[in-house]
Amino acid sequence: MTSSAFSSAEQSVLERETETNDEKVEFTNIWSEKQQNECIQWIKSNQFSKVCLQFPDDYLPFSTKIVDSLTSNLEKVKAFVLADTSYGSCCVDEVSFQPLK
Repeated sequence: MTSSAFSSAEQSVLERETETNDEKVEFTNIWSEKQQNECIQWIKSNQFSKVCLQFPDDYLPFSTKIVDSLTSNLEKVKAFVLADTSYGSCCVDEVSFQPLK
């Protein structure tokens, strides 16, 4: 069986050990005013009108709050969240990503 550049053999995915994090994630640990301002400036300086965010599984409960904090400070910017971490929170979802025009 062959694999494409964007997939792994099914057996290796089924046998993969998953990572667990026993530490409770707090919103203030992952999103501060400084981080918000840096993101806003980066989006503005690159003149993006669409932004897609991806979070590790533990951060997903905070994703809507982060999107709201960005879009409330940016006119005409749409933000999206990639939330289909089918292979674990370690991996960037390159398959679902489509360049936005």
